[in-house]
Amino acid sequence: MTAKETVRHSGDAAADLIHRMQTIARNTERIYDAISSWSKIQLTVQQRNQFARFAAQLRWGDANRFQPEDLLMVRRDADDKGDLWTTFNRLQENTV
Repeated sequence: MTAKETVRHSGDAAADLIHRMQTIARNTERIYDAISSWSKIQLTVQQRNQFARFAAQLRWGDANRFQPEDLLMVRRDADDKGDLWTTFNRLQENTV
């Protein structure tokens, strides 16, 4: 998961940045727990394809705009897995 934080370089930017980093640090364990949990959930090919259709519907308003196989394309060997976390990441990468 990648979160984007921006900080204006005016006012008390240092204190604002410290506060934001503390918030991220408090949520880190929860995020890693979710990653661990999603990594243990294996999806069938049918489930991955359905997930891809849902992602296309959310992204473009059209579940059939692309073939699920195109949205699930593997770009790196490490991403050639069938778990929920890896599938989510491939879809995120391929729909951006």
